[in-house]
Amino acid sequence: MTTKAITVRIEDAVKEQAEAMLIDMGMNMTTYIVSSLKALVREKKIPFELVTTQYQLDQIILEKLTEAEREAANPNTKWLSHDEVFEKIETYQFREEMLDLREKLLSAEANRLSGGKTYTTSEVSEKLRELIDGSV
Repeated sequence: MTTKAITVRIEDAVKEQAEAMLIDMGMNMTTYIVSSLKALVREKKIPFELVTTQYQLDQIILEKLTEAEREAANPNTKWLSHDEVFEKIETYQFREEMLDLREKLLSAEANRLSGGKTYTTSEVSEKLRELIDGSV
C-alpha cells in the first residue's frame, strides 16, 4: 500500500498540548491522525462529536432547567426561607473575603521570603500613630 504525506497548519500551543497528551497515551501525532482518518473512513462519520459552544450552552441550560423542574416536583425538596437565602449569600461573601485575605497574606509572605521589605511591629505602630494623628 502506498502512502501520501499531508501538511497541517495549527497553532503552536495546540500542537504542543496535543503532543504532550498523546505521548502520555503512548502515541504520536501521526498515529493519532492516521487512526482518526481510518475511523472516519470505516465509520463513515467523524469519530467525535462536533458541537458549537452555543449548542453546548443550550444543552447545559436545558439540563439544569429539567433538573430544577424535577426538584420542584419532589415533595422532599427543602425550600429555603428568604432569611436562609440571605444567610447563605452572606456566608458566601464572607468566605470570598477570607479567601481574598488569605491570598494577600500568602503574597506578603512570599514577598518576605524572597527578601522584600519588612517592618517591625514598632515601625507599624509608629506609622499608624502618624496616620491617626494626621502628621503624614
